[in-house]
Amino acid sequence: MKLALVIALGISIVLLAPWVQATQCQRQYQFSINTQTHFSMQSPLPSSLTMKGVISITPVQYQEQAWWGVKADNVILTSNGINDRDPSFEAPFAFQIDKQGLIKAFWFAPHLSANQQQQLQGFAYYFQYLSGPNTTKAKPTRLEQDNLGQYQVRYSTNQQQQLQMQKTAYRLTQASAANAFRHIEVKQSLHTITPEQCWFSQRHGTEQLNLIGQADELSFNTKQSYQLSLLSQAQPSELFSLPAKVEDWPVNNQPTLSEAQLNELSARLDHFLTNTDLLALDGFSLAAKLREFDAVLQRLPDTLNQLNLSDKAQMRLFNALGQVDSPQSQLTLVRFIDHQDSAPNTRFRALRALENGQAPLGNAASQAIIDLLQNTSELGEQAGSFIMTLGAMLGRRQDNENSQLISEQLLDKLTTSKDDNLAASIITAFANSADEQYTDVVLGYTNSPSSAIQKASARALGSFATPRAYQGLQTMLTPERKERVQQAVLTSLGNYQLDTNTRKDVYQYAATAKQDKVRYAAIQALANQHYADRNKQLRTLLNNETSRRNFTAIVKALHQKP
Repeated sequence: MKLALVIALGISIVLLAPWVQATQCQRQYQFSINTQTHFSMQSPLPSSLTMKGVISITPVQYQEQAWWGVKADNVILTSNGINDRDPSFEAPFAFQIDKQGLIKAFWFAPHLSANQQQQLQGFAYYFQYLSGPNTTKAKPTRLEQDNLGQYQVRYSTNQQQQLQMQKTAYRLTQASAANAFRHIEVKQSLHTITPEQCWFSQRHGTEQLNLIGQADELSFNTKQSYQLSLLSQAQPSELFSLPAKVEDWPVNNQPTLSEAQLNELSARLDHFLTNTDLLALDGFSLAAKLREFDAVLQRLPDTLNQLNLSDKAQMRLFNALGQVDSPQSQLTLVRFIDHQDSAPNTRFRALRALENGQAPLGNAASQAIIDLLQNTSELGEQAGSFIMTLGAMLGRRQDNENSQLISEQLLDKLTTSKDDNLAASIITAFANSADEQYTDVVLGYTNSPSSAIQKASARALGSFATPRAYQGLQTMLTPERKERVQQAVLTSLGNYQLDTNTRKDVYQYAATAKQDKVRYAAIQALANQHYADRNKQLRTLLNNETSRRNFTAIVKALHQKP
């Protein structure tokens, strides 16, 4: 999931001059970044994060090609008046850029998590911008990429011959927004770069974004201002003592803690949770703090009830655990789902937190999920919610071998289950994943004797948005099916542009179906179409419509652009 801190680093765009002799371009910059974040659902007051430190950059080689090594030092995080250090921000890494100044590849030490890699990428994006000998001849507008996705940016030069850049819009595709955001609105954006021989002597900017999350609690506004200034006097940095070839950089694995050290760290975690006003911290700030306790997070399911946290504090805690999104935090959330002492609300919050992550699923968490799938009876009434959430989780997370194993387990359970409700939940999981690889499997259940399975199949075919799925929905649109199945089929057909014959069939349901909900689904499907007689047909439905809700839906459709 994209963290506010990743945004604090990632919403900047960066600068570089790859045509200059690399040996001349070892640089250090003092940086200061301030981010104000207002979470729409979680806190009525904005939270503040300030990050200060030094960024060093030097030419390196990787696979016999020119790359750039980067390292931050003396990084101080300040949030709500509390100073903090996070060593993961000071890990050295490398990136490669093309002649247009676009970052094309990254290298990270193997032990760094996906979240830590994203945080470091934010530093690199301060060195991505329109550059090269022919900058003045380049198109003023182009597409670039950062941690949030692809965006359009406009370049210009001011009277001081400084390069100015302004983001105009983000373009989130299914791939780039497998993150937590459905839409990103650029409310303000201006970045100013003072070029020098290699990079820049100064860079500063202000940016304000409105980020709309896949889930409401992940929606927020953020405003950032920053400044990077070239240091005239060098400061010590480990980066300058590393080998010139990235392949020769030492790779340090995470240290193994003794049992005594783990117990001490666990006690510190309990003390922090019970002696800190968690509601004074936004989810991001709390997640940053929880990363210090990553090695013992999986002990939380055993101790949570003893900490006597308020209900709202627990909500904040689970939101933060989801943002940590490390292998340990993932396993912790699965353990909460399965733990005998977990209340229903606790299990629900753990499910939501697990669903909203984006990092690849770790081995331990994956195995724990598979164990639960093999014995869903232990989850009681929440088994269906658990399975359906797995689909959404698979759709949002980066794919790896573990996600494939869970997918295979769901398929196996579907083919062997004699429980119609359980089978319907699995098909709904496929719908929530929006993964068209399940199309043929779902098509095999469209004529199941169970109306629950038929309904779930119709919903899934609507989410896949493929020609074969559309054909399956056309076949399902028959009057013999139960009305709740008809409703689901019509709703899913609304996700497609219908051919003439199918559109006529949908119109008949809108005009003559006995149940209000079925007519409503047909009306909404017609409202989503683009054809010449759309409004004329919709007006004819007004004459005989007896449902106030349906009547309003028709009027609303007539007043919107088709």
